[in-house]
Amino acid sequence: MKRLISAAWPHRRQALLGLGAIWITVLTQLPMPFITRYLVDRVFPSGSVTLLYALVGFFLALFGTRLVFTYLRSFFLVLFRVTMGQDLRMALFSRVLASPVRFIRRQQVGALMARISSDMDVLQASLTGAIYNLGVSVVTFAVGVATVLWINWRLGLLAMAVIPLYALVTVWSSRRVRAQAQAARGAYARYTRGLQEFLVHAETIKAFRNEDYAATRLGERLREYLVLDGRSELNAAVGRVLALVLGAVAPVALMLFGGMEVMAGRMTLGWYLAFGALLNYLYDPVQNTADAIISVQSGLACVDRMNELFASMPEAEVAAVLGAEAGGPGAKRTALVAEAAAVLGAAGDPDSAEGRLSFDDVSFAYAPGRPVLSQVSFACGPRDLTLIVGRSGAGKTTLLRLVLGFEDPSNGRVRLDGEAVARIPGDVFRRLVAYVPQDPFLFADTVAANLSFGLQAGQEDLEWAARTANAHDFIMNLPRGYDTVVGEMGHDLSGGQKQRLALARAILRRPRVLLLDEAMSSVDAESRRLLEAAVVEMAGAATVLVVAHDVSLAHRAARVVVLDGAGGCDVGLHQDLLARSELYRLLWERQFEAQQAEGLHVCRVVT
Repeated sequence: MKRLISAAWPHRRQALLGLGAIWITVLTQLPMPFITRYLVDRVFPSGSVTLLYALVGFFLALFGTRLVFTYLRSFFLVLFRVTMGQDLRMALFSRVLASPVRFIRRQQVGALMARISSDMDVLQASLTGAIYNLGVSVVTFAVGVATVLWINWRLGLLAMAVIPLYALVTVWSSRRVRAQAQAARGAYARYTRGLQEFLVHAETIKAFRNEDYAATRLGERLREYLVLDGRSELNAAVGRVLALVLGAVAPVALMLFGGMEVMAGRMTLGWYLAFGALLNYLYDPVQNTADAIISVQSGLACVDRMNELFASMPEAEVAAVLGAEAGGPGAKRTALVAEAAAVLGAAGDPDSAEGRLSFDDVSFAYAPGRPVLSQVSFACGPRDLTLIVGRSGAGKTTLLRLVLGFEDPSNGRVRLDGEAVARIPGDVFRRLVAYVPQDPFLFADTVAANLSFGLQAGQEDLEWAARTANAHDFIMNLPRGYDTVVGEMGHDLSGGQKQRLALARAILRRPRVLLLDEAMSSVDAESRRLLEAAVVEMAGAATVLVVAHDVSLAHRAARVVVLDGAGGCDVGLHQDLLARSELYRLLWERQFEAQQAEGLHVCRVVT
């Protein structure tokens, strides 16, 4: 709840203006019962047309005022809902992005999307509705209680006798609704996750002719959500029906005891009618408050889910990276930046940094007792090419993840220019290191936007990076060149084209360290040749680490790191490793055989 209040606090002005408009709207309705009483007891018996015109004019003035402030109420509350919702969404999204990658990988994309999008919609709607209902109810109820007691305290006390029963019904119903609403939101997250998975992997589903299976699975999740959501709505409806039953007690009591008061001459007909109308000012606020409390349970269920996500975030790990330990986040982070800048160059300037990368007795395991890397030590750079090879699962990608800070070594240190990677602030680190994954992600945007990716870059810089990555020619052959919009995830491009765009995106940042993870494993021979040429060229300007299954770049690498799959590694030049490493020799022979097979195949096609 503190997070919710902190998100709403910056927008308190809109909320207060909305409440003010609500209260004025309520006040314009309060005189209506007294107008009725005055008509019955004074105007009609006197037959005065002047008084009748005056009352009609007063009524129209109140009605016009009510119209104006009803619009202002809606305007300010909508503004409050939209701005607060934006802040809540961005706070949650930023918090997720600030978390370590290992945390994000444990989450399911569809579930996160549901919490950031639909959960926030429910929270916004319930919170705004609660503000409106409570804002109206507080003023109306206070005036209603005071007025009915002033008119006839006996009838007033009788009318208020059922209010404690309202409270009991509301508490009982709200507890059930909140539990059901939280379960329904969880089911909706599972449905959204399934929908996202099936849409992203539609090609796999169709390749296996599993459309019926996918539709059945998704239908099951949708039914689960609808059933739980329906139960939540039914529980809320039960609470409202019980409240309506209690509300029906008042008119019956008024007819009986109020009628006796009129017959006994202790109350005029006008006051009797006014009292009956004022009961709405007593019971409607109670009913609206009960509805608000019941409805807001769905929003509180979303708050609970948001808090669950916040609680599951590894604060200690985030704090260690951002420097949020003792001394305050600002002071600690400033000290880290200054310390890193002293090692990495003036203010962490990439032009001053060298890009020397070292692994010092690095060990790592994804699970206890199953080491992926064990006391791995080697150094590379500045400005050279390192090839990392080994069998599948030997830890090649893990090495890059350690450099990127996605994982932390269980022992040892990964250092960049002598500074532990874990201690380098993110804004300094991302100016020094660029990464090209095996399956690069491209946004449904222009080629230029995909290359710049948040970086302010001119056309000349874009073309320089594209030429270096051997991507400029195919870009210019696209319908609109650099302004061509590529499909979501780059589906409009070939694998080699996507890889060259991803490499150009990395090159554009002029990094001191360039990491490529199997970037040439799923491309054709021509794309491989172009990518290898670009990588070799980049090795003259940055420290380049290439993870690969094959050893085609071995002759051009300053060193080759061979991971044996048992946690150890062997580091050396191509010729030296051929002489002493059985695993490397096996990899080289397989590569040679594959090249021979490809050559024979080409010869047969030519002949």
